[in-house]
Amino acid sequence: VRGGAEAPPKTPFATIAGAPPAGVIPPGCPFHPRCAHAFEPCPEVVPALVDAGPAHRAACHLLGAGR
Repeated sequence: VRGGAEAPPKTPFATIAGAPPAGVIPPGCPFHPRCAHAFEPCPEVVPALVDAGPAHRAACHLLGAGR
């Protein structure tokens, strides 16, 4: 690491069970068929990409649902 600064620790990505859809992306959030947290808007509405922390963005209805 240059300048003596340490690299921030890496956090592994969370995974979801199942496989991504083959060939056709479902309407709404592309993760809703296999997401354990999917709720009413997920099958119909693609979530907006929003800031979810320092240098982190995410697209999930849960971030704006007050859940």
